[in-house]
Amino acid sequence: MSTCISAIRHLRPLRGGAQSHLLKAPDGGCYVTKFQNNPQHIRVLANEMLANLALALGLPMPRVEVIEVSGWLIEQTEDRAEQVDAHTIWRCAADIPEEWYEGDRDGLDRLVQALHQRRGAIRNLIIEFRRSSRNPFSNWRESPADSAMPLVASDRIA
Repeated sequence: MSTCISAIRHLRPLRGGAQSHLLKAPDGGCYVTKFQNNPQHIRVLANEMLANLALALGLPMPRVEVIEVSGWLIEQTEDRAEQVDAHTIWRCAADIPEEWYEGDRDGLDRLVQALHQRRGAIRNLIIEFRRSSRNPFSNWRESPADSAMPLVASDRIA
């Protein structure tokens, strides 16, 4: 399959287990993009592509496309986790039902503080994990500027 769409701008990360990101393409469309190294499994992408069968059956849904994400775009996109402030982490933590942390408000407070303090170590932790024997990011290249990131499947959302 040949790539006909290239991402030109990272807009924001999205919620969900596949850790999708919203990307903009030259056609003006915005795409919910799932990467090959998503935590759910590479097969998620095959499932997404097979969803085009629904279009063939006449069902109304977005068309699934393949997008190329260049090394340049990856390098130019800021690593937002390193800059997140405590207020943003608290906004997310406030949505956690109290029974999920068993009413331990002090424990939740310690967790939020720890997340905020550790945000500066994220880049090095990811690099160390990538170099582990588990090879979690098998398609990662040492120098993204030298070659393009692997293809990703995406849903166009107008």
